[in-house]
Amino acid sequence: MTTYSKRRGRRSLAAILAAMLIASVLAVVAGSPAQAANTASEVLIDHDGNAKTDKVREFAGQDRYDTALRLAKNFATSKGGLGAVPAVFIASGESLVDSISVAGLAGYVDAPILLTPTGSLHGGVKDFIEDYDVKTVYVLGGSAAVSDASVTAIEGLTAKPTVTRVAGDDRYATAAAIASMIEADSSWCGTEEISAVLINGSSDALPFGVAVGTTAYKLQLPVLMTAADELPDATAEYISDNDVEHVQIVGNTDTVSADVAAALTTLGVDTVARVEGDSAAAVSVELANMANNGCGDDLAPVSTDRVVLVRGNPDGVAAAPILASSLANGELVTPLIVGDTLPASVNDYLAATPKVVNGTKLALGIVAVGGTAAVSKAVMDAAIAAATSAGDLTVSIAANTDTNKDQKQDATDPVFASAVGATETVFALYFSDDVPDAGTDTTADPYTDLLDKIRDIVEVNGVAARVTAVSTTSAGGSCLDRRVDVTIAQTVSAGDKISIAGSTLEFGTQDDERTVAPASTTVQAVPKDTAKPRATIVGIAGESGFQIQISDTGGLPADATIDAEELTFVSGRGDAELGTITVPSPAIAAGDKMAVWTVAVTRAAGDGGTDVPANVLVAGDRLTLKSGAVMDRAENVCEHSGDVAVDAQRKSRWD
Repeated sequence: MTTYSKRRGRRSLAAILAAMLIASVLAVVAGSPAQAANTASEVLIDHDGNAKTDKVREFAGQDRYDTALRLAKNFATSKGGLGAVPAVFIASGESLVDSISVAGLAGYVDAPILLTPTGSLHGGVKDFIEDYDVKTVYVLGGSAAVSDASVTAIEGLTAKPTVTRVAGDDRYATAAAIASMIEADSSWCGTEEISAVLINGSSDALPFGVAVGTTAYKLQLPVLMTAADELPDATAEYISDNDVEHVQIVGNTDTVSADVAAALTTLGVDTVARVEGDSAAAVSVELANMANNGCGDDLAPVSTDRVVLVRGNPDGVAAAPILASSLANGELVTPLIVGDTLPASVNDYLAATPKVVNGTKLALGIVAVGGTAAVSKAVMDAAIAAATSAGDLTVSIAANTDTNKDQKQDATDPVFASAVGATETVFALYFSDDVPDAGTDTTADPYTDLLDKIRDIVEVNGVAARVTAVSTTSAGGSCLDRRVDVTIAQTVSAGDKISIAGSTLEFGTQDDERTVAPASTTVQAVPKDTAKPRATIVGIAGESGFQIQISDTGGLPADATIDAEELTFVSGRGDAELGTITVPSPAIAAGDKMAVWTVAVTRAAGDGGTDVPANVLVAGDRLTLKSGAVMDRAENVCEHSGDVAVDAQRKSRWD
């Protein structure tokens, strides 16, 4: 904590005009809606260590007191846990007017805000003070807000904290008393003047204070209160006594009138500016835009991938310390005020979030403070829809081989029924965008592993498939077109349906978290094989025999043979005796697409002259294969007979 005791001097006219210009820009600084974030989702946590159960909101307490405790525990954890929270503020959870002004002081002290019933000390607050060994407790408001019995109970705790009540004669005086405890000469964004924030102190206007609380906490700014049309004496005295040079009014003139602004000038305030907005929601949007633009240096670091939805009081009161420091790894997250529905101003803000930040697709996380009674599912769903520009990942289900014979393996290849004797099926999922590599995730949560995610969504005929393996590969010449090959321990028949079921699991990469839209494909019957076997005979002078090569795209049977009777040999030597034709059968496995037979011809020794061995080919030797001699697995046969005459080189080919 840094304390400044010396007041800054007054600024030059140029500096004052610059500050006024910055303030006037705040009302129009919001970017025009363009793309919205690439993806958006609600930020939830694993509450029970079981990855198979639904995740929950981190700050959804059973009531306002429990929500404040959850917020405070998050704050404490970021500071180091037990013993790392030297001070806390305690306010009434019934009369919230006193707590609305404490954000700046809480930032100055660096402490969380807890709530308790007026008449008694909440058990959770008692445990927090004991567990974290809190040594200083500030109680906000008089005994009508937090009873003397509660103060006594705090003083009697084992931690033996020092208890200080901060109170005034009314809400305005209490706000001034709280402000007086801030010894630093803090400044509003873009100014160097001693500054204070001014909000309407009426009970129905308190959400305006929630909207500005996070900024006040970060800047350690006093938060003062006023009536809509009249500046209270306690507020005026604080401004005069503390030489406040700049006042930042929160809300438009319906909330804090022009007469109040004029009264500030009469007190000697150099600059008076507004965060414009006709509602707390509109003000929260202006503050969020300011954090991302005109006030970035003062509030930095500011989160670019988190936003927070709060209802206002009571949950928003306790949220400021967390949103200013501990929610997003130390980055500030300004709250957006919502109601029973998503306000139009908040909708527009979310719709204007950038699709890409620093070259990376933006996956916007939306955090709710409070349960669904505070921020309803409908409001959250509307916020996600407004902030999202990219829809679900789409997926095509196809074969993992070139089944349509177009010389490409892609999403157009139909899945065919399993072959006879098969025990598993392999097919491909073609995603519309990048998905994580299979087998590279080492996190403990199995639902971050691609195999487990695929297992959760692949079905055959509406029943979860037995997925045994997945592998990823680039497809389509780009790493952004990903194919996942899936192996299931079952066969499929023509008419079966392979489906991708709807799921809340996210399949995008770390910077592009998206769920997958449902998809399906129907398994097709294997097309009838009508291709005829193709034969090639090769005979070369000087070799020991002919080579007959049989190829077939549909595969040959294991018992494929060529009988000698199917062959006719004519000698080129003019032999009287043609000799014996021998056709050894090669080893063939069912489905082989090629086999080679070696045909030997045995003749009497000395035939053709003493210079030529008896059993080698000579020019003029001729071998003929009869029509129908070879049959493939689909019982297609060679239609044509053919022959080859031996010459000095290889000869013809035929079907």
